[in-house]
Amino acid sequence: MIGPSFALAIALIAGPITAEEVAAGLALAPDARDALDRKLNDYPSARFRDVYVTVNGSVVGHRGSYFCGLVNAKNRMGAYTGWTDFVVMGSNVIMLGDGVLGSLVSDMCGSDDPRDDTDRTALLISR
Repeated sequence: MIGPSFALAIALIAGPITAEEVAAGLALAPDARDALDRKLNDYPSARFRDVYVTVNGSVVGHRGSYFCGLVNAKNRMGAYTGWTDFVVMGSNVIMLGDGVLGSLVSDMCGSDDPRDDTDRTALLISR
């Protein structure tokens, strides 16, 4: 039998994204740009698309906001590498293909996670 506190935690994690969670994600845009600048070889030339705010629950029933989307960035030789899925959580960027961590992108940006479908691409473009 599932206890009431466990059921409440599941309900908190599984519910739709709230306006407060979207606002919290949008407030992280400057940190996300800084993280992308550290991660990408040539951040100012990076192209983004389909960027959105989403939330994912933790084991204690607290949900955190972050960005998911696609980036096409230049490699060290100056060539674009193709569209790659990414997630930005505060000061951390994980891209599909980043070894073991890369598998988290699919988990954290899955279609089952509550999201704000507004395209937030403009927030991550280098300024």
